[in-house]
Amino acid sequence: MNRREILRNIVVPTILGVAVAGFALLLGGAWSTQAQTTGSTSPIGVATGAVSLNAAPTVSGANAAATATLTGASGRRVCVRGIYIIATGAAATFTLTIQDGATVVLNLGTVTAALAGPAQAVTGAPLLCGTPGNNVVVNIGAGGAAAVTTTSVIGDLS
Repeated sequence: MNRREILRNIVVPTILGVAVAGFALLLGGAWSTQAQTTGSTSPIGVATGAVSLNAAPTVSGANAAATATLTGASGRRVCVRGIYIIATGAAATFTLTIQDGATVVLNLGTVTAALAGPAQAVTGAPLLCGTPGNNVVVNIGAGGAAAVTTTSVIGDLS
């Protein structure tokens, strides 16, 4: 018996047993079904990892709004894990909203970031997930006279 046959004899019954029992099995990512390429042609479950989506830091102009976009993909959802905002030039008071496609789905109201202070962090596990195929857009309002915001958004495509 070769290594592939040993693994199939151990892993496949375990995966099928878990699936039959009604439990979702996620091994570091989303669950997908793929056809087996050797032996039986019955489908087996394969865990696929989520794709990291880390937007490059978005820097606003002085007293200007900014947006950070996590790009969606067909059939997959963008999940936001964290939004981190720092202020330079002056303390910043700005609005913060998140869009799923063209629809605002989360309005965090007015947020204040101290000049050269620690990042204002909005996090979740996940904070929110968009509709499959849609971009998720983080909107940072103008921060006030001379205020410049730098925003980093971390998420994944699952």
